[in-house]
Amino acid sequence: MKEDSSFEKNKIFFAIIIGAIIIGLFIFTSIIIINNNPDSSPPDPLNPSPNLEPNNPDQPDESQYEPISNPTYTVTKIVDGDTIVLSNNEKVRFIGINTEEKGQKCYQEATDRLSELILNKKVKLETDIDKVDKYGRNLRFVFLGNENINTLMVKEGLATIYTVGSNKKYLSELEKAQREAREGQGCIWRKSSSCKNCIGVAYLNSNADGDDCKNPNDEYIKFSNSCSAECDITDWTIKDEATHIYTFPEFILQSNSLMTLKSGKGTDTTEVLFWDNHGNSGQCPAIWNNDGDTVYLRDKQGSLVLEYGY
Repeated sequence: MKEDSSFEKNKIFFAIIIGAIIIGLFIFTSIIIINNNPDSSPPDPLNPSPNLEPNNPDQPDESQYEPISNPTYTVTKIVDGDTIVLSNNEKVRFIGINTEEKGQKCYQEATDRLSELILNKKVKLETDIDKVDKYGRNLRFVFLGNENINTLMVKEGLATIYTVGSNKKYLSELEKAQREAREGQGCIWRKSSSCKNCIGVAYLNSNADGDDCKNPNDEYIKFSNSCSAECDITDWTIKDEATHIYTFPEFILQSNSLMTLKSGKGTDTTEVLFWDNHGNSGQCPAIWNNDGDTVYLRDKQGSLVLEYGY
């Protein structure tokens, strides 16, 4: 019995020794791993990692944008109010804005103002997500010093907001500038006194049945004259956010009546007109974007009669 008792005590003693060795090896190995991987240390609650902060859905993901190296280029030519040529012969189209086309009111004012601002001066460029348009022009924000020239052209009433694709980097800044320009009735926003408060959009169908390009006459706008006097809208123009422009032929919109402007081809009547007869539409005759657009109706002097967004 004594020998059995001694044997049991020795077993317990060796078990304790072996267990201590295993625990010591585990602690030693853990210390080596931690020292070789300092990033694995627990986060400091007073200095949390920025990666642990939740994303703000109202702010753009800056990681989408190309880092700004801010090279400077000299502007050697002003094409119009939203397009320039640089000293490296690259043509640059301003992101997020659109100025009037040649022959329209404020076209020359926008071109002259851009020349005054940046012609023969060094500018910095910033990209957005989409960097080239379908015409091969480089899409950029243009800065003179710290001044965003894209925003300045909108703020001075010489350009309107025109967003294409994913390029919305300075959208909130542009929207604020456009509100100020509209309230101040800058060049593009000067209101017409012709048929004041009479003309409205009664209905707009931007989404034709089937393929819009193949069924443009199912895309149309109905304009109303709610006044008791007729409105002569000859040589008035309609424009979208892009560069589609329609010029009214000789036409009287009778008092308290409607007229329809369809996007395709047809024979004009006293109640229905067709965009393709007196406007530019491009390869696809559909005009109005299904996901939103703006109708600008101007009198023959180019003053704004109606702005209708959807």
